[in-house]
Amino acid sequence: MKKIALLLAISLIVTGAVAAKVMLPQATRFQLDNGLSVVVVERHTLPLFSIGVIFRAGSIYDEPSREGLATVCNDLPLRGTATHSAKEITDQVSFGGGQLQNYCDREDAGFVGEFMSAYGESCFEILGDVILNSVFLEDEFEKARQQAQAYLAGILEDPRAAADDFIFSQVLGGTPYAHSPLGTTTGLDSVTRDEAFSFFKRYYTPDNCLIVVCGDVTSDIVRTWLIKYLGQWQGKADRTPIGQNPPPAKGPTVLLLNKEDATQAQIRLGGLCPAKGNSDYVPFEAAKTVFGGSFTSRLTNEIRINRGLSYTARCEASYFSAGGVAYVNTFTRYETVSEAIDVILAESRRMQTELVPDSELAGAIKYQSGLYPLDFETNDDIVSVFVSMWLYDLEASSFEDFQEKLKTVESRQVMDQARKYFPSQNFHLVVVGRADSLEAPLRKYGQVTIKDLIAP
Repeated sequence: MKKIALLLAISLIVTGAVAAKVMLPQATRFQLDNGLSVVVVERHTLPLFSIGVIFRAGSIYDEPSREGLATVCNDLPLRGTATHSAKEITDQVSFGGGQLQNYCDREDAGFVGEFMSAYGESCFEILGDVILNSVFLEDEFEKARQQAQAYLAGILEDPRAAADDFIFSQVLGGTPYAHSPLGTTTGLDSVTRDEAFSFFKRYYTPDNCLIVVCGDVTSDIVRTWLIKYLGQWQGKADRTPIGQNPPPAKGPTVLLLNKEDATQAQIRLGGLCPAKGNSDYVPFEAAKTVFGGSFTSRLTNEIRINRGLSYTARCEASYFSAGGVAYVNTFTRYETVSEAIDVILAESRRMQTELVPDSELAGAIKYQSGLYPLDFETNDDIVSVFVSMWLYDLEASSFEDFQEKLKTVESRQVMDQARKYFPSQNFHLVVVGRADSLEAPLRKYGQVTIKDLIAP
């Protein structure tokens, strides 16, 4: 369904149709006596609702030398409680026609799922059980730790995933954001069951939690269920202050990850970008779209269409509370690695020195504005929006006014954003492939650091 909507949106953009302004649905907000914050969005179109139970308890709160602690901790509540085994929890979720899964990112962690409205109370009964009665059994702890190790090893087997992971560690190096939310091999080896349980008690508290429910429910019934199953939940979070933001790159850094069986070279090139709440965010999004964020972007034209160096070349961004990471993502044959990187840098510098023509900027803005409403279609989408508002301290206007602000972006602002955030003399470059084929051509961009692609 989402794919059909995407194709329809693209066709509307091509034909010049104007995208409807995004308006967030009305939400009911309340707080329980224990400090738990709740948002309920009623949408009675289907007999389903989505739910997000979010904690500020991501991997940036891992203890030193215990990278992976947050992920292991987050995995354990669904692996059994004092009253139910992992299988019984899974069966109870399935019986309610639902799904419930855990996740751990850099800044947040928690549980997300979807349930049939007719079995809605079972969702909150399960949540009450896993939050209040988790026991972190030793054998389940070992399974969770081994699974995290396996996922980490899987990333290193996939050149694309490894390149994505290491560009983040390069750009965010020296900060708690640098390591993968999965952790590191040595960190996971060091984590103990008692440390994971202590982490749970420290961060999985009502005052450090937001619950968002969107779909075929009412705020009154959600309040009733929460009081019944989570009203006795107590505790105050003791969150560790996060260190300073990473500094911008000074000069080029070049990391070559040696993977002998890689048939092509994966290229990631980038640096820091603004946070969503920053005044630079909207003009940066416009600049990113022109550069590499659409099917007609400059990188697509030069790398894919004009030169045939790769099937895809995109500029992507991930945003955090105080900033983010923006990087070019592409791959190419070994013999054309230098040419592809040269094109990226040349197009970046062109945007830093030449004003984007008004017609090109208008096309990019129309493209992004046309696709924007697709991020607000489903119940899951709406849950994500309200989670972002809480996590990043954003107002509804940050989402509702985005399209209007985007239309006002001018070419001079795009150039300013390119100068601030696009690679030129200062950037991080990560390439995954055979070192014997790549070291020489990469030397032109700076001193090359070579590492075998093994778990850190």
